[in-house]
Amino acid sequence: MKTVASVVAAALLYATVRYNAFKGVPWEEWPTYVVNKAAALAALVLMAVFLIRRRTQAGTPPWHLLKAAAWLIALHVGLSLALLGPVTYPKFFADGKPTAAVAWSILLGASAAAGALLRSRRPVGVADRGGPLRLGLLAFAAGSHAALLGYGGWTTPSTWPGFLFPITLIAFVAGTIGLLAGAWPVRQGR
Repeated sequence: MKTVASVVAAALLYATVRYNAFKGVPWEEWPTYVVNKAAALAALVLMAVFLIRRRTQAGTPPWHLLKAAAWLIALHVGLSLALLGPVTYPKFFADGKPTAAVAWSILLGASAAAGALLRSRRPVGVADRGGPLRLGLLAFAAGSHAALLGYGGWTTPSTWPGFLFPITLIAFVAGTIGLLAGAWPVRQGR
């Protein structure tokens, strides 16, 4: 549980500093806007850590990491649904409708969330053939969901609040690491 607490605390601190301290997001938006971003980031990092540990450590995979990621995904989905609209995210909408990139992002995010939530319900000790690759693909889909929302600002560090990396970029990297860790074969008899 220390890993979960550390990842969640780091994501909350990073999002708070980036958005409230440097970007000037009002503090009254912290419980929804900032926590939403931190929950999404923490979920993806925990998925990547799960896949890395599954690959590098002997014994039972750390299922608690995946279950915590599933709870964070559910929190992210709920907060996103409450916030999604042209008032909160004006650049995501044209004529009151989501742009094409946002529509694809929503589809990827919803698919990845559903898959990860189903995957987290897996009982401990059940054979896991092909599961890590599928979970890695889900992590990559979730990272791509984030990328579609924020890639436009990745190449202009001068616009990053406090010169802190965009959460969408960090999420995409975590999703890519998750894919690589899930695709890498585990040695038998470790």
